[in-house]
Amino acid sequence: MASKETFREELKETMRGEAETLYKVLDERDLQDTLVAETRILLLSSAETSATKAWLRRWGMTLADAQDTDSFLTTPTTQEYDLILFDQVEAATVNAIMAAQPRLYCVAYAPNTRLKLDYQDRINLANSPITLFTRILETARFRKVQIPQD
Repeated sequence: MASKETFREELKETMRGEAETLYKVLDERDLQDTLVAETRILLLSSAETSATKAWLRRWGMTLADAQDTDSFLTTPTTQEYDLILFDQVEAATVNAIMAAQPRLYCVAYAPNTRLKLDYQDRINLANSPITLFTRILETARFRKVQIPQD
């Protein structure tokens, strides 16, 4: 199998001036695949039943841990995670957790609910499975840019 560089050289010859556009598309896809696979998500849920955990697995995302919000407030998980996904959690609880974690980036999934949240600079909102997938990727990308990598 040819390396990425060899592939790019062959493509450059074939496509002449249009190769750079295709390279950008391929690089964007590589970044998305990396974010999906490497972003460790902590799922906090107050829903009795939810399909969210199954969606994350189906999408190939890394679920670091899942915990109900009440237990997280008293005994937070010791697992390392990159972002929190709030699944059908009340605004007051989301705000309390975000207040206690100033460097944390989050996604709040709330179908059929309009949340009034503080900390708008660190949280993304989703109201359907489609927007949930997109908001997780956007938040992971934003986090990657905001937090220096080792």
